[in-house]
Amino acid sequence: MTSASHALSPLALQAAARGVQTLAPDQAMTLRPARDGVLRVQRGALWVTQGDGASTGCRAGDEFLWPGQRLSLRAGDAVVVEPIAVPGTPVQRVALEWQPSPATRWSADVARPAHELRRALHDAAQAGMRLARGLLRWALQRPPSCGEMG
Repeated sequence: MTSASHALSPLALQAAARGVQTLAPDQAMTLRPARDGVLRVQRGALWVTQGDGASTGCRAGDEFLWPGQRLSLRAGDAVVVEPIAVPGTPVQRVALEWQPSPATRWSADVARPAHELRRALHDAAQAGMRLARGLLRWALQRPPSCGEMG
């Protein structure tokens, strides 16, 4: 029994490691990325149909992507992709590459913790204000001590 590494060519192994996927003629595929990223056509041409966009505010409709072109997708977007013929050639297998957006790392590594810190500081400031008001009320309403009576 041969292992997958022996059954695939070195180029196929490199493509799989980079997130390259192929799509045969007359085959359609629905993509719904879990993270923001970019879909790049490496070989062939692609017909992309995007959803109605009502829930995400994204554009809707059809687009055609040629070799080397890219399409930015947001997490949760739904698109259907299908190979089409490049003018003057028959429909061929399309090679697609998915690249997570660098902004996704920024969001996870910096933006989200910064937002959490801002929320925590806001909560701490509000708690400090409530504490100051409580101390002021306590100081104004406490009964005079023995030494303060006249």
